[in-house]
Amino acid sequence: MSDRVAPRGPAAGFTLIELVVVMGLLTIFASFLIQLMSTSVGMFQQGERGQDLSDRADAGARAVEQPLRDMLGPSGVDVDGREPTTRLLAQWVNVVPAAQATSAAAAAAASVRVQALRATVRLDDRTEQGLLRPVLMAEAKASAKGKTQAAVEERLLELLQEAPAAGRATMLLVARPANDPEGAFFTVRRLLQLPGQRIAVDRKRDVDLLEVVDVGGPDLPWGVIDQMGETIAADVIHLEYAFWSQLTRGWDHRIGDGGPEFVWDSARAGLFPDSDDPRAMFGLDVGPPSLTDLSDDVFPRWVKITLVVAAPVGSEAILHGELRAGEKVVDVLDESLLPDPKDTPFLKIGREWVRVGSLDGRALRGLVRGQRGTKPIDHPAGTRVRAGRAVELFVRVAHGKDCWNDD
Repeated sequence: MSDRVAPRGPAAGFTLIELVVVMGLLTIFASFLIQLMSTSVGMFQQGERGQDLSDRADAGARAVEQPLRDMLGPSGVDVDGREPTTRLLAQWVNVVPAAQATSAAAAAAASVRVQALRATVRLDDRTEQGLLRPVLMAEAKASAKGKTQAAVEERLLELLQEAPAAGRATMLLVARPANDPEGAFFTVRRLLQLPGQRIAVDRKRDVDLLEVVDVGGPDLPWGVIDQMGETIAADVIHLEYAFWSQLTRGWDHRIGDGGPEFVWDSARAGLFPDSDDPRAMFGLDVGPPSLTDLSDDVFPRWVKITLVVAAPVGSEAILHGELRAGEKVVDVLDESLLPDPKDTPFLKIGREWVRVGSLDGRALRGLVRGQRGTKPIDHPAGTRVRAGRAVELFVRVAHGKDCWNDD
């Protein structure tokens, strides 16, 4: 038997070419996985942002909807000839973004029109007592059994329990400019006034909310509204009311041709002056004599609320170049952040709303300027272009009469 060991063959393994091919395949596969994960994460984040925006828009719209659902129209007793106990006033007013009010001329050029809505609304006990607390505080301090805070609070609670419940109030609802540099954002503020009370303008003057002709004027300055009102919705870039009257045939019809009303005075008493803007005209207006005609008080059948909430800061497109007031085409950066104009035709550039005809690559074309109560203005390069999420809600107005007396 031989002691020799048979020689071994060459060791099994990959050749250099095979290794290169395998490494290349692994690299391609890894790149594909990374791209797939990146796309998935991006889609997830986009979905999260979209859901967050949708939730915030719904919450803002509901916050505005509820006060209108609490609105009271005339009862059957009012319609039978007694003095109306409710009223609805909605008018356009000019507001100026704080960052734009550097001078009187700048403020006039930067002003934006919004609707101020005043109405008689129901109040729950908690809200009513919250309004009564500062009113009764002076009496509580004067009549408390002691000077301690506990004694004053005890007496205040007694006064609140003794006070008759009104169950209603006069409400002012209006969008106020937020403190953003471009003037695009608003907060929605609500101011309430109990029956028999008046709003203190200064130490010498007080007013009734329904007697004020010019909201934001000397009789009811914006500073008073900002100080005494409460914020019920934020991140709003548009808020609009439309009213269905007995002349309305459709929400999309033109003004004066079966369309809705955008201002309202339930007394039809000539509150609104003549204006070149048809949206500021009231189709049912008959003038001051109607104020004393108890058979003339009328309310809309429906109120349509359109509220747009902005996407989070940093997720907007921006203007690539300057956009002049008369121009209808402009290039943008990050155009992928904008929706299809067929689905969402309205965009807000700075504080101006525009309607977009098409998005062609980076170019916004067919711009219709000065939409939704804004004015065409110049915009420098870098101005943010916002789409936001729009919510439309419809509120049925509970009331005893929606048609005037033709006799």
